[in-house]
Amino acid sequence: MNKRKYITKGRVNEVAKFLKESIDWLVKEDQGCCHYNLDENFAIYVGWSGGYDMDDANIIKSPTNQEQMENLYTGPWTCSYAIDAAVKIRNDWDCADYEFLDFPWFEGGDGEVWDNGGAMSPNMTDADYKREARWFLETYVDMTNAYNRGQILLG
Repeated sequence: MNKRKYITKGRVNEVAKFLKESIDWLVKEDQGCCHYNLDENFAIYVGWSGGYDMDDANIIKSPTNQEQMENLYTGPWTCSYAIDAAVKIRNDWDCADYEFLDFPWFEGGDGEVWDNGGAMSPNMTDADYKREARWFLETYVDMTNAYNRGQILLG
């Protein structure tokens, strides 16, 4: 797959809109997962993922989904769920929970996955959404090419 032919201005704008609408919906609902199907193998998912520092100002935190964690060395601390996004293996039957969706595996990598996910930032501008959209589309093209070469597995 050729990045220059696939990643068009229109496609970047469409994915940027999906990211913004997904984040707005997730903040409002404080649960769930959104998906943007790329092909029969991959989709962009946006959803809640746990384990984030409550004091991190660069993430979109859930106001209700917080857990008290115990660290053997530092004692108790509070962690939160944050909104993450990633290109993952498409799963139309069980896509309600972001954390249970799979990344592709590297062939011969002893279970190593292509983890391209990351927390989304609050107060993103249109330019930020477009930059994120382009990055996810580039990741998708790279994954598709790797899958076609037999370098990654889907299941």
